Amino acid sequence: MNSTILYAVGQSSDRCCVGRRAVLATTRRARGWNLLALVALLASVSGALASADEPMAAAVGTLAEIDSLLAVDRQEAALARATHQYEVLGDDPVLGWQFAQRAGLALLQSGRPAEAVPWFEAAIRAAPYVATNHLDLAAALMALGRRGRALSEYQEAVELAPGDPRVRLDYGQALTGFGFYEDAARELELADRFCGDCVAAARALAALHLAREDHAAALIYLQRLHADEPSRQVSYALAQALLATGNAAAAAELLATLPAEELTAPEVMLALKVDRSLGNSDRARQWSRPEGRAALPAAVRGDPLFWAVVAELLQRDGHLEGALAALEEAIALEPTSAIYRNNRIVLLQQLGREGEAAAAWRELQEKREVDGG
Repeated sequence: MNSTILYAVGQSSDRCCVGRRAVLATTRRARGWNLLALVALLASVSGALASADEPMAAAVGTLAEIDSLLAVDRQEAALARATHQYEVLGDDPVLGWQFAQRAGLALLQSGRPAEAVPWFEAAIRAAPYVATNHLDLAAALMALGRRGRALSEYQEAVELAPGDPRVRLDYGQALTGFGFYEDAARELELADRFCGDCVAAARALAALHLAREDHAAALIYLQRLHADEPSRQVSYALAQALLATGNAAAAAELLATLPAEELTAPEVMLALKVDRSLGNSDRARQWSRPEGRAALPAAVRGDPLFWAVVAELLQRDGHLEGALAALEEAIALEPTSAIYRNNRIVLLQQLGREGEAAAAWRELQEKREVDGG
């Protein structure tokens, strides 16, 4: 599996809906669906009971306050409000389960999924017909590694709300995490259709296709993301897909929009691969100089493969002294590499330093005899 998937889509933790972002999305989803349902129920109450509705109206306000606390990561305050209200109104068929759900969300956001599970189960017992309750429980179960039951809860949510894009999206992301790519593609494409080509679905579909290393398919959704919600992470992923599909020139143009002095280690390595594909040694020459080397991320400076490729590009363009210096950097980092040492011998010969080349050859042969003996 591609090791840059999570970086590429930023996300991070989009997989299986157990990360902070997914929990916040669930919170907002719950707020929208549950409060709308509650308002509809309140609207149906007879005017003759208006005075009895005042506590219910206050409870609705409390739900909104709890949602606001969750949205700004004040989980402990939200949990205290939710549990208190549940003690008072837990038996109420309209309000009780909503406070149980909020308590579960506060715990899940706090990294306490085991404690969240009973609250979500309470919400489901009171309102089994609400799809978001099953999604919330599935998220907590995923965080606990209980994948089998989590999958059942996702499926239940889909059965309850088959036309809801958020349900399809969460289920599809879970299936991606399970490695069920064909099923995930079906669910995420439905989500994309139902939500009208929304950014969330494009992000999930890009992650899916990157996970299965289908860069051509990922390219479609990454280009959509780049147009609709551009970011540095999307630019990186898009450049990676462009290179993988044979369009190194377009990848180079995209990478050129990033500040050269602020490139991350993955961006530097991708830029080097693009330059290698295009046969361009400009960046390699810059990085081989002391000032360029100092600007490199530490992870790159300590990567022997980086310096070996820099040497290759410089050698290809006839910058032999720079190539030798870069190759010696690679050897210092990985002294046991026979390939790097062989390449150094070739470079010494190209530079006319036959004596050094011969000595390096003897040293390599002696090392092989020792290793072989």
